[in-house]
Amino acid sequence: MAHDQEKFLQHPIPPPTHETQYRAIGLVWGVYQPDDEKFTSGKLILSEDTTLETVLLGRVISVVKKHINLEEPHLWVVYPRTRQKQNYLHLQVAGIWEPQTLTESSLRAEKLEEETVKKVNAQAGYFSIRGELVFYSEAEQKIIIKIKKKSQEKSSFFKVKLNGTLPEDEEKLGYFWEFDAQLKGTELVATYAEKITKISYKDKPKKVNNKNKKIISPSRKKDISKPTPRRKEGKRKESN
Repeated sequence: MAHDQEKFLQHPIPPPTHETQYRAIGLVWGVYQPDDEKFTSGKLILSEDTTLETVLLGRVISVVKKHINLEEPHLWVVYPRTRQKQNYLHLQVAGIWEPQTLTESSLRAEKLEEETVKKVNAQAGYFSIRGELVFYSEAEQKIIIKIKKKSQEKSSFFKVKLNGTLPEDEEKLGYFWEFDAQLKGTELVATYAEKITKISYKDKPKKVNNKNKKIISPSRKKDISKPTPRRKEGKRKESN
């Protein structure tokens, strides 16, 4: 756990662990303003004219409540989501990058050089998006990436929309892509795009329909899936 904390303090968005690691993560600088009725949902005020709907994820709620002055701006580590029906950007706060404040950590802020802190703070607005390209329109400059959630028993996905164009290539859809994106206003704009590899889906085993399956008796080799109908007995004639 300490090793993970150290990596997070060195940089909140580390390099991917493997070639096809799905993720959508970014850094934003702003003030979190919770709703009146619920602390865990609210909005991030990034500038005078930029506000994004936001929720706090479970593991960061206590840190924000105990250690963070919500009247001041902070560098937030967020997961972007695109609301499909309304088509707008929504943020989920996964953490806050402020080593001098997070006293719960076993590591201390003095382990970080000033240059590192300045470098990370300067990256506010940067997002790393990695996943499958499922839609692209050069005319609309619209890119949609499907991202697989990890640690799920069943496959679970969400989508993130980017603005921008892709490099000239005949095959784009169905490939794993890596993107760097910058938050401009309330839109994510792709600043770098690289096609990594073709995504292959393993064939799922076909389900057996037991309703139509016949049960064969080894001795008689006949269908016994249906009960044998009883013979109708005629009425016996009474003898005079």
